Formats: sequence, structure tokens, C-alpha cells
Amino acid sequence: MTRYASLFAVILLAATPLPASADAIFDRCNAATKAVTDSDLAPCGSAWVAREEVRLKLAWKRALDEVDGAGSEQGKALLDEQRAWIAFKEKACRRYDVMSAGTLGRFHDAYVCRAQIIGDRINELGSLRGDGLS
Repeated sequence: MTRYASLFAVILLAATPLPASADAIFDRCNAATKAVTDSDLAPCGSAWVAREEVRLKLAWKRALDEVDGAGSEQGKALLDEQRAWIAFKEKACRRYDVMSAGTLGRFHDAYVCRAQIIGDRINELGSLRGDGLS
């Protein structure tokens, strides 16, 4: 097994999110739009994931600065790790995409899962500085 495959397997096993709740903005958005169907949930869920992606970009820049940039040995290792994590992120939560249609909970939980995966990575990157970046 390659180093990347091993890292991916460890990340996959360790980072299985349990979608339990969403963030307050997502909840308020769904309440304001009176979300009832999957298509009602999409704008609020997409916005939540987009907010987390913005936070991730900031956390990534801070983490890279902390290890003296992408050209340093630590920076190169962190970049390799981030690439492996991105591959994981793209495959995580797909179980919700294949659940039976018409299951409103699956759509809600898919957004929760995706946002939590990103939030966990933000916290992990923040731990490099010891500030959590949450």
C-alpha cells in the first residue's frame, strides 16, 4: 500500500462524521425558507458548505505560514497531506447521494456531513498553531 493510500485509509476510518446537527445559520435559513423538500434545502446547505470552504482557505494559509511556506520540508509534507485530504473530502459523505430519493433527512445530513468534514480539517490545521482556528 502506498504512503498516500495508507494515509487515506487512516483518515477515512478516523473521520467518519456523524451528522447530528447543523449550524445556526443553516437552521435559520431552512426555517426562513420553510424548507420541506430536497430542493428547498439545497440553497441553505450549499451556502453552509461554501462558508466552511472559505474558512478552510484561511486556515490553510495560516497553517502553511506556520510551517514556513510550501517550499519548506514541513510545507511540502503538509501540502502532500492536504492533497490526500482533498481526495478524501471529495469522496466523503457520498453514502447520502445514493440513498433512496425522497428521503429528506438524507439531504439535510449530506450537507451536515460535508460541512463537518471541512470543519474538522479546519480544526486540525489550527492545531498546528495551537489556536484551533474554529
